[in-house]
Amino acid sequence: GIYLKDGLMWFKLRLSNHSQVDYAIDQTNFSIIDKKQVKRTARQELTLTPTYNHSVKQVSGNHTGWIQAFQPVTLPKTKRLKILVSEKAGGRNLIMYIKARKLLRAKSLKT
Repeated sequence: GIYLKDGLMWFKLRLSNHSQVDYAIDQTNFSIIDKKQVKRTARQELTLTPTYNHSVKQVSGNHTGWIQAFQPVTLPKTKRLKILVSEKAGGRNLIMYIKARKLLRAKSLKT
């Protein structure tokens, strides 16, 4: 979920691990990238640094969630938000793309 509260944009994320092998999280990365890339051109990524980070280190079974907050960001239609979660010493990397329209539809939480 994407929420707005106290002048920050909050991302509430949940991972599900359906395997017997634990998923040890090495790093999470939020960046803004271009939607389309023309062949043989460089891709420029703008990395976002979280204002608040309540993350987990390992996903055992079932569900685990974490929360990160950033300064509010809006994107043009030609860009999108990329969320990358990588595993320690492993090949299971999760990538999620969020369109600009979804960021504009963030829910407002009352204090």
